[in-house]
Amino acid sequence: SEDPSESKDNEESIIGSSAEEKAEKETRSLRERIKAVQRRVFLKKGRTEVGPMVFSGLNDPFVQNISAGGLFGYHMTEGIALEFSGGVSVYQRDLGTLRNVRFSKPVCISESGGLPKGCGIALTNIPSQNFFLDGALSWAPIYGKMSLFSEAVLHFDTYFLLGAGFTGTKEGGAVNGVFGIGNRIFLGKWNSLRFELRSRSYVDKLDVGLSKKQSDLQNQLTLNFAWTWYFP
Repeated sequence: SEDPSESKDNEESIIGSSAEEKAEKETRSLRERIKAVQRRVFLKKGRTEVGPMVFSGLNDPFVQNISAGGLFGYHMTEGIALEFSGGVSVYQRDLGTLRNVRFSKPVCISESGGLPKGCGIALTNIPSQNFFLDGALSWAPIYGKMSLFSEAVLHFDTYFLLGAGFTGTKEGGAVNGVFGIGNRIFLGKWNSLRFELRSRSYVDKLDVGLSKKQSDLQNQLTLNFAWTWYFP
């Protein structure tokens, strides 16, 4: 006859094996659904980055400005690149209201060039940029990956820009400083989508009537989008 203690041990062994097999199946299923990546799959060092770019103004109180242009960059290392970009205004819309954000006195628009009664400053032109050219050093200290619905992995990096350039305006133009922060989302080994906030600062000369011009510090903040390709 079978020893009751041995029968009990066999039952516990069978139950334990069944639990282990179930846990192993669940772990294997989870591994199959989540693709873990342990290395950087998109390499930029020694590659050229080019592509079209769109710039949309965010903080101009006078004009809604959209510019179109392009970007050219060379990646010296995985994190550092030298970039050149530029754009030309393709759409400008007068916002219709003047908000007193740049002057300490009331602002009025004057078509005749005179100073209307009750106005501290009469603008005969609305300040706006017509084109720009920037050169900047890009530094990308952050490289990351994120999972989409446990089915795909997106690779991205976060970068900072610092540089200088030239902005063309109705009054001529001026040298500008550039600072920006953005993200690249890599779509494969050859291209990426870029989303970026860029600040461009320069001193513009405004015609305030009565044959007078006033220097004014402009700080243009733009939201930029680009689709870039990498060679080779």
